[in-house]
Amino acid sequence: MFLLVLDTEEDVLLAEQIYLKYKNLLFVVANDILQNQHDAEDALQQTMIRVIDNIDKIKDIDSKQTRNFLCIICRNISLNMFNKIKSANISEIKDDLPDLREDIETLILTKDMYIKLKEFIDTLDKKYQDVLFLKLNHNLSGEEIARILDIKPETVRKRLERSRKQIRNFMAKEGMGNVK
Repeated sequence: MFLLVLDTEEDVLLAEQIYLKYKNLLFVVANDILQNQHDAEDALQQTMIRVIDNIDKIKDIDSKQTRNFLCIICRNISLNMFNKIKSANISEIKDDLPDLREDIETLILTKDMYIKLKEFIDTLDKKYQDVLFLKLNHNLSGEEIARILDIKPETVRKRLERSRKQIRNFMAKEGMGNVK
């Protein structure tokens, strides 16, 4: 249905080829994040809509650059969906929570630390954010990350090492508990 918005028959054919070639990979990326088949299918559909909007940026559907481009689009859409779902679930859970006034200060500190840490990670170079995301959220090996990002495994190892060091330094500076 969304193929109707494409201008040329060539673009329609390209979009169909992209979908057929990458639908399984993109579904896995979305499902790894969302942990729900229906939400992953929605993310795949939204990814294809975004791809169609950017079809002119795709030159070779078989290139690693195209695969990475598609995976990043799918990952970002899935993460946005996950955050919306999580926010909705948190709102529902809040209504069912008993009164925890004595633990409120601890919860606020924990939430504040989480927010600060997330904000700090968001300030890291994108190259560090990407390897951290693939390592921590997808539990990928250095070799797998290297293949996905088309970089050397040694580069992945160094980026992980540097990003972890920056996080440890930040946590120590902010007094966020025992930092190893």
